[in-house]
Amino acid sequence: GIPEYQAWHNKGACDGGQLTTSQKALRSFYETLIKLIHDYKALHCVSSKLIDLQFANHSLYDTRKIYSFIRYHDHDEQLLFILNFDYKNNYDIELAIPNEIWSVLGLDTTKLYTLQEVFIDRTLKLELRANEHIRLRLPGNQVYVFQVQK
Repeated sequence: GIPEYQAWHNKGACDGGQLTTSQKALRSFYETLIKLIHDYKALHCVSSKLIDLQFANHSLYDTRKIYSFIRYHDHDEQLLFILNFDYKNNYDIELAIPNEIWSVLGLDTTKLYTLQEVFIDRTLKLELRANEHIRLRLPGNQVYVFQVQK
């Protein structure tokens, strides 16, 4: 048989009871990812769009290691993704969202918005203002997904 499947099957209990700690962590990650995709129209609706932010940030962070983009659904839901593909290093980064993107997203450049992390660290909140960089510490091999709170 397949050892990983047998560990998950756990003699018919189908509860993952014999999985290793790292296998349980990986399974938990994918459960969280699937829930995220299900919960946000910006991720599962055909009409959702993507805006790559690398063009606006090449001078602010190492674009070979860090990647940022926005997924949005109309003007009602915007998700900001910031990923660190470096396994070993943490980065203190600044991220710019140009004003022309604000208008595409239906955001008012005179207002303050809250960015609420909705994937890994649900306690993390940041402020979003036009013409100001977002600053955060990005751990190695980490992704943050922020929802714009209106």
